[in-house]
Amino acid sequence: DIDPSCLLRKTERETWGPHTNTWWFPTSYDAWDCEPDDEAWLKDSKALPAIGPMMEVTNPADGSRWLTLEGDYRWEQPTPPEEERFEIPRREIWYILKSYIVKKSDIDLLFDWAKKQDFWGRWMPESGYLTSVFLGEFFWSPAYKYHCSPYYGLEDWTRGRNNSIPSEVLVTVEDYLWEHSGYDCSISDTINISLPCKWLVDHMGLQWDRVEGHLFNDRGSLLAFDPSVRTPGPGALLINRDAFLKFLNDNDYEILWTILSEKQIIGGRISGDDWKGRLEISGAFRIRAGQLEGKINPKFVSPRNR
Repeated sequence: DIDPSCLLRKTERETWGPHTNTWWFPTSYDAWDCEPDDEAWLKDSKALPAIGPMMEVTNPADGSRWLTLEGDYRWEQPTPPEEERFEIPRREIWYILKSYIVKKSDIDLLFDWAKKQDFWGRWMPESGYLTSVFLGEFFWSPAYKYHCSPYYGLEDWTRGRNNSIPSEVLVTVEDYLWEHSGYDCSISDTINISLPCKWLVDHMGLQWDRVEGHLFNDRGSLLAFDPSVRTPGPGALLINRDAFLKFLNDNDYEILWTILSEKQIIGGRISGDDWKGRLEISGAFRIRAGQLEGKINPKFVSPRNR
């Protein structure tokens, strides 16, 4: 159960609790006390973390610009130092960002459709993960090709369950997952690395050069990577903005993002009668004429309609 192609003991991906703000997760939130009443805070759909700055990000180290193909973000009301984290009720917001390749001829139809959807229940196609393939075997080996199927959670072009999507979409991300076990000491925690899907790797000519979670073009330029492999922060997959948009434009494709989010109260001893409700948020974004464009649809779920 040792992956000889991965030398990592663990990654820096944060999976539990609030995420550390980083250059690829620059959006902070401090409006925890804007409404003293919990239900009023939950209903407030205006005081939300900005989505755009997490979709188009800039690395301050070199000024390079990136698009986020997938990300999972969480903000949590700070716990007073004298309290345990889940001892008292506190406020939390989370976002899940997904993306899809779509044909240019379908983008208007799909974007107009997606703006009206409620994505609660996560019924849209999502990235799958492989646990039986070495990192160095991804995209080319017989082992990878054997597991690269819907049976193992990896989708090709699809219209989703029951053809619920008006036109075909392609999920942009798949995950390498190597689970931590007690049988050896090769890793100290489960390793989860987000990678571009095989279709993107093949069509953009991406190559692995023995740097975990990094993919390069044939000139050695970094084009896609998971920054949480070596830097603390939320898991995400970033792709070079200029190279990716040029590839899409040259081949008559577009990118469509979906957002799923929730505002909720966590912790404490909340019984059914004490539940304050939640704010569910769905949304869709695209790039039109070089600018990010999108819409979100908040929906408050009342305790009376649980």
